[in-house]
Amino acid sequence: MAYEYMLRTKAYIEIVNLNKPHCQGKVRHLLNTMTDSIKLLLENLYEHQLITAFQYQQTHIQRSLVRLDYLFFQLDLHQQEQQSLVMEPKTISTLSPLMPICRYLYRLLVPIYYNQVAHLMTIDNGADLIQRLENYQEKDYLQSTIYFITLHIKHPHTSITHAQLLHTLKCFLDDFIREETIQGMNTMAILKLTEFLLEHQYFVYENHIYQQVCGGGTGLYFMELLIDIYLFYWQQPLLRLDHQDQHEIFVRCFNDIFLTWNESKEKFHELLKTMNNNDSSIQYEVNVQTKEIHYLDVEIHHHSSLQTRVYHDWKYEPYVLPTLHGISSIRPSNTLRMALVRAVLCCSQLQDFQEEQQYIEYSFLFHQFSFNFIHQHIEDFFLDFNAFDLSSYPDQATYDELRRQVRQWNQQKREEKRKRLDEAQKQCIWYIHSRLKGFALHNAKQNPTQFLPRSFHDDVNSLDGIKIEIVGIPNYPLNTK
Repeated sequence: MAYEYMLRTKAYIEIVNLNKPHCQGKVRHLLNTMTDSIKLLLENLYEHQLITAFQYQQTHIQRSLVRLDYLFFQLDLHQQEQQSLVMEPKTISTLSPLMPICRYLYRLLVPIYYNQVAHLMTIDNGADLIQRLENYQEKDYLQSTIYFITLHIKHPHTSITHAQLLHTLKCFLDDFIREETIQGMNTMAILKLTEFLLEHQYFVYENHIYQQVCGGGTGLYFMELLIDIYLFYWQQPLLRLDHQDQHEIFVRCFNDIFLTWNESKEKFHELLKTMNNNDSSIQYEVNVQTKEIHYLDVEIHHHSSLQTRVYHDWKYEPYVLPTLHGISSIRPSNTLRMALVRAVLCCSQLQDFQEEQQYIEYSFLFHQFSFNFIHQHIEDFFLDFNAFDLSSYPDQATYDELRRQVRQWNQQKREEKRKRLDEAQKQCIWYIHSRLKGFALHNAKQNPTQFLPRSFHDDVNSLDGIKIEIVGIPNYPLNTK
């Protein structure tokens, strides 16, 4: 199944079969070649004053640490309507020679894209859509004839050519960067570094070395930003329509789009056909409904009025703990809390929230968490949002006030995230790698100074202006070094 995917997408070519004689040193040779090429490229850009000394230092590679990426396949849970299993590729790139450049370019461009250009149409999860829908209804835009539409873009990491990704990045820089430089880095350097990243994506799979020649690996998160920028331009026909003064909602969470549509279904499909004729590389699944639909982790119902709740795929739940879209947490207490936050944000009616709270409790009980653990954290949640009465005297008005407070808290978290992106663009970040796992790694990230070399322990002030980040090292196969 995995090999069938690789053949069908034509996104990979085999470079070396490591099973053949005299191929044992091929991985190290490739790593050395990539490291030397990156060093020469950075030196050339610095000599021509296209990058600063600070940027040269931030993209520096520790030759002794580098490992070749490795690829594996996992089940794509989104493909729930399919009868057969659908696999999707994942790459591990934590120690890739490309990672320092990837990290810096991501920090440089991501606040411009997410905070300035696309923040009104970009969401992190289904809950972020709900308030827009409720405001839409309050303004009497939610008509009985409205269509709710979702588009799931398939295989975004392997379907877009490198030339297309570079072209839309150049368009983005031309359209939204007024100066020739960003934080001292020339836009020409950004394009040259991006081109190098795209053209040097090597990984190990089943003891073979492959090169990704279309799209970008999931482990290099700058690739996701490049794909986001590409989709930003691809989606423009959906945003430039003459709706005859109709007000519409359009949001996207990476490769999942939601929009409202007040014209005919035929006209929408005609538009998609035109978009396909202009760009056939994007394949998608489209769902057009009038009464109910689900998007990411939220259900939307529109009968006499709007009603929303958390969406569950009952093929997998409640046999897994709540899956929180866009949120990663290893602490069960935090997972429980964020599941309650999601429930409040998604459930418009008190009864739906109560049912979701019950589901959360059953899910944790199924995974052998104690009744006391569960109810203590639920009580803490209500206390934190001044809604303890809701558990004893539930009514819709009290629940609406809880929703208002949770939304305010959620908006504050979103603003803090945007601020962190802006700050990271200018920061000097020292990445320290650690083989710790789970809670130990989580705790290490809360106190990163303990991992500093001994020479810094007596002179912490010398680190003023430097942010330290602990990066967990995954388990790499032996054939990646």
